Amino acid sequence: MPGENTEYLVRGAQLACSCGSHVRRLNLPLSYGTYIKGHPAVTKADATEQNIKFFGVCFSETPPEGAETKRFEGGKDENGQDAESVVGPKCCPKLTTGEWQEPYGNSITMDSYVVCSCGGLIRPISSGQEFEG
Repeated sequence: MPGENTEYLVRGAQLACSCGSHVRRLNLPLSYGTYIKGHPAVTKADATEQNIKFFGVCFSETPPEGAETKRFEGGKDENGQDAESVVGPKCCPKLTTGEWQEPYGNSITMDSYVVCSCGGLIRPISSGQEFEG
């Protein structure tokens, strides 16, 4: 069983990449019929680029090859400090594992993560359960 303070992830969970400038919500266009507080639950197989979109600018030492340079308002700079805007190669996640790591059975918790081939570690920062269903 996950730890006492660990929640299961649902559609709308907020994710952050260790190499990205912005937080993004987890998309889940397909529901499998399992719901938590009225939200579709995320499974370990939901680690896809369709569900996990870009995180603003990529500050990795090996950013996505051929990524266009973009400016995004807000976010964090390469030192993790709040910024009015950031400029750099657009994040284009290439997920290496095909599945969420550290699942609880088939479910994803706040302890789970996904690895990007550019070197980023993508982790949840909220479960999504806090939003109205």
